[in-house]
Amino acid sequence: MMPSLSPRNREIVDQHVRAEIDHDMDATLATLTEDVLFEDVPRQAQYRGKDAVRDYYRTWWEAFGVVPDGGVQHVATPDLLIAETRFVGTHRGAYEGIAPTGRRVDLPIVIFVSFRDGKMSGERFYYDRGMLMRQYQ
Repeated sequence: MMPSLSPRNREIVDQHVRAEIDHDMDATLATLTEDVLFEDVPRQAQYRGKDAVRDYYRTWWEAFGVVPDGGVQHVATPDLLIAETRFVGTHRGAYEGIAPTGRRVDLPIVIFVSFRDGKMSGERFYYDRGMLMRQYQ
């Protein structure tokens, strides 16, 4: 039998995803540890702490209004979640110097989520940056 997330970590993931879908910044950040680390692997960028992560979310939400969409496939242990999903949205704000084009984006993504003390302590994102750029330019 494959291990699964602890009930406490499953609950915090569910809260986090609901807050992301609603673009509720305060509720999203409340699911994270103070020293949370986001790693955007394709951009070779790291964001440490809630202020940096707030900026990261703001950039994506303002540029694309992205939300998780469709089914999620995942592998989990009690303290680690590996999820494959898609983020969908519309290029409605500037991103990496490109003015809004109004084009739809549909980005497959794999996310490694770590946990500590009942909150999410990190997310590492893997996606095809070239695919994203071709969609919104």
